[in-house]
Amino acid sequence: MGDWGDSALSFIKLSPRWLTPLALAAGVVLFGPSALIRTLGLDAVLNTYRGWIGAAFVVIVSLLAVAGLDWAWQRARVARQRTIRERESEAALIAKLEGISQREADIIRHLMSHDIAHLQETAYVTRLQRDGMIRPVTHYEYELTPAVRVLLERDPDCATILASVRASAQTGE
Repeated sequence: MGDWGDSALSFIKLSPRWLTPLALAAGVVLFGPSALIRTLGLDAVLNTYRGWIGAAFVVIVSLLAVAGLDWAWQRARVARQRTIRERESEAALIAKLEGISQREADIIRHLMSHDIAHLQETAYVTRLQRDGMIRPVTHYEYELTPAVRVLLERDPDCATILASVRASAQTGE
């Protein structure tokens, strides 16, 4: 590509942490007070190369803007993917809650009212633990996982699911 092209490409590849001081320096030289420019001894340089310094300033600011937009785009994409994963895991958790038995619903209700509960190791406890709804604190003490607790406190439909399990058990359905 030649020396000039390689130099331009190297300049474009510079990190924003190196471009920011260059932009600030060019901005001060271009837009700073005349007394400061004279004190720094840059008045002759500015008069001779004002156009080039201005062009470099525009290019540097453009590169910084592109880097900022790229950073914002990456953050938005990561946040969107996280939201999608959270919705999918929440939907899976709701599906698991819909399929729980009366005894499992009683355990979850008990853990909602008590942060930690002493539970015997039963098939119900094992299933709730396997499905990621409860987790052991000690050997016989369990608590709701944070995702289940937040879901039940936030979403009235999930609380309704637990109530409907109790109602269906009472009616014998």
